[in-house]
Amino acid sequence: MATERPIMNRAASTLDGRPGAASVAEVFLSPRVIDRETYNELASSLRKIIEDAQAEGANLRGAAADAQLARDNLRDIASKSQPKLDAAAKALSSLESHAQRAEALLNSAKQAAASLQSLSSDSQSAMRAAEAQLNAKLDELKATQEARVAQVAQEGEAQVRQLAEKYQHAAATLAAEGETRLAQLRALIEQSEHRLEERLRRGEEIMAQRWSAMHAQLDRMEAQAKSHGEAIDQQARALAGSAESRLTELSQQIDNRLIQSWTHASELLTKLEAGAAQARELLGADEPGVVGEITEVGKAPTAGGRSLRRLHALLEQAERTVRHSSDASTQLQAITSQAELVRSLLSEAINSASDRVDRLSSRAGELTTTLNQTMEAADSAQAALMARRDELEAMVAEPHRRLLETGQHLRETVQGVLGQVQGAHRDADRATKAVESLLEAMRSLVIELKPWQPLLIERDPNAPLPEPLAKLVSSVRAELGGDLARVASALQMVSARATSVAHSMTSNG
Repeated sequence: MATERPIMNRAASTLDGRPGAASVAEVFLSPRVIDRETYNELASSLRKIIEDAQAEGANLRGAAADAQLARDNLRDIASKSQPKLDAAAKALSSLESHAQRAEALLNSAKQAAASLQSLSSDSQSAMRAAEAQLNAKLDELKATQEARVAQVAQEGEAQVRQLAEKYQHAAATLAAEGETRLAQLRALIEQSEHRLEERLRRGEEIMAQRWSAMHAQLDRMEAQAKSHGEAIDQQARALAGSAESRLTELSQQIDNRLIQSWTHASELLTKLEAGAAQARELLGADEPGVVGEITEVGKAPTAGGRSLRRLHALLEQAERTVRHSSDASTQLQAITSQAELVRSLLSEAINSASDRVDRLSSRAGELTTTLNQTMEAADSAQAALMARRDELEAMVAEPHRRLLETGQHLRETVQGVLGQVQGAHRDADRATKAVESLLEAMRSLVIELKPWQPLLIERDPNAPLPEPLAKLVSSVRAELGGDLARVASALQMVSARATSVAHSMTSNG
């Protein structure tokens, strides 16, 4: 009895270790599914069979549990002797019922195996039908895709050629028109610039001629004024020098005569003072009336008269000296008046020279004013010429600006057309790449469908299955075979166990 427990445990562990729903769910996963509906039908049929097998396995596990319970009951019966023998008949009947149930389960397992075989044949027929449908659909899809690809390629090539020709023609036309218009604009701009430069050059030449003539005239006037001023300065310096030399000479003469007259007068006065002193000594009186008396007395013919006559002579000499002194003073006054006259003449000459110098200075001021006015006129003429030049530049600037704007607009238009042409070329390149990618996808699809060619296109019933289907069928068959083997092994162990239990019960009875 003890040796039978490991066998039952191994059977239970074998049943418990059987792959469950997770293994069943992983059986039918395949990324290469062509006909989903047929595949789903096949998968549902296989899942139903596996679920039935699982249900039968559960029944077998229940039978095994019942057998275990029966064995425990038999042990109790064997330990309790007679009551156990009474219960043995019941256990035997229950074992028989369980054996019958196990046989029924075995029959159901056989039926399941038969149904699996029929299912395998049905699945093969379904696969053949699915293959036929798939072949038809693939043929239709292939023809449709090939026609569509050819049509798309032809339409794309035609559109690309048309767009390329259209944009090339438009680009060539616009480029030619743009080049012609730009050449015309360049010619107009160059012509207007040449005219403007010619006018500016003429204006500059005229302004330079007038400016040089005005400068020459101003230089001549300045030279004349300078020479005239220098001549006036020389004349004034000559007059001033001659007047100064004449005044110096007259002053020296007057000073000399004054010195001489003063010296002579001083000598006469000295002599007169000496004679007067002698007379006073002789007369002993200082009054002027004595002189008359002496004169009257001197007329007498005596010695005293002679002395008086001598004195009278001295007095007369003194009077003459006084008269000479008066004459010298008169001459000195005349010389002084002459000197004053000379000074007045020199002053008049100097004043006239100053007036002439003033007139010359005023004339020089007038010449300077004239020169300044001439310079102002030249500056105003230059400003007028510059203003005229600015006006001409402003008059030419607007047409020049419009020409530049027109040229820029044409350049931008040509660039836009060239951009459109380039965009069309890019679109054509993208369309070509799209067609190439579509053709590449079709090539890859044909390569992927090539293993299916013997089965789908050639329709050879003896042709080998494609690798994905072959792997799928092999995996399903392997898993079903393993499950059925485990079910058969469990049923065999249950049957053997039931037989051994019945044999032991019979031997005990």
